[in-house]
Order: sequence, then C-alpha cells, then structure tokens
Amino acid sequence: MDYAWNSLDFWCFYFNHYDNWSNTELDFLNLLAIALFFDLALVGILKIIFRRDRPKYNKGKIILGAPIIDDFSFPSGHTSRTIMLVIIFICIKPNEVFKYNNYLNYLFILFSSILLFSRVLSGRHFFSDVIAGSLLGILEAIIIYLFQKELQNNIKLDKLINYFYSFLI
Repeated sequence: MDYAWNSLDFWCFYFNHYDNWSNTELDFLNLLAIALFFDLALVGILKIIFRRDRPKYNKGKIILGAPIIDDFSFPSGHTSRTIMLVIIFICIKPNEVFKYNNYLNYLFILFSSILLFSRVLSGRHFFSDVIAGSLLGILEAIIIYLFQKELQNNIKLDKLINYFYSFLI
C-alpha cells in the first residue's frame, strides 16, 4: 500500500502538470519514473531471492503505526530508493529543472542519513540490510546515469520509452 500511494501521488502530479512542463523537465521526470520502477522491481526480486526475515523484535504487522508491506528485510528498499534519488538529484539533475543553492545537497545527504539509521532503529531492518540497500542505490544511480546518457544519444531508446508509457496509460 505504501508503494501504491507513492506511485499514485507521482502519477497524479505528473499528468496534472504535463502541459506546463518543458521537454527537459519532462525528460527528467520520465527518468525519475523509470528509476523508481527499476528500484521497485529490483528490490522485489532480491527480497524474493534472499527471503531474509525481518528482525525478531519486528513480528507484528504494524510497527510504530506503519503497516509492514512484506515479511522480508534484505535489502532495504527505502534505503536503496533514497540513496538512488539523492545521487540523481545531486549528480544527474539538469540545472534548468531544479535551480537551487548547492547547500540543499547537504540537506539531501542529511535526510538520507537519518532515514538509514531510522530503518534500523525502528526495527524494520538489520544494519546489513541498510548497507546492502545503500550499495544497491549507488549501483542503481550509476545504471540510471548511463541509461540517461544513452537515451540522450539514441532516438530509438526514446521511442522505446514512449512505447513503455503507452502501456501505463
């Protein structure tokens, strides 16, 4: 449910403002959508493969008021998504899309650090789950960066992306 609401919010925002955005902004949002789908798929597959149980003190279906989506903890999907998005916003984002002071990058890093520790302190994950999620997020950001570079150089990939979106609509 957590993932569904995040996706619903994104798509409602995306389609509500679609006509007002430049091509650069739309390209960046498309890249973010692809990155999020990629992360959800990869983390889901890895959780099915490893099937590592959550910490023993985390046996209820609700922890600190939030429902548990799955019973597996390895790797931490929140961590992988956060690290991936922080790297994308700091390293890949086009300046014409987000014009902000570079000090905001430190806020992104602080937020991601707090999230990493909160996943362990809230009993959702082991420390190794968070480390694996961090490494996975870094790897995903590198793959998305390379994909974005290839997308800029190859019109066929652009057609493939449009074909992919036609199934979603």
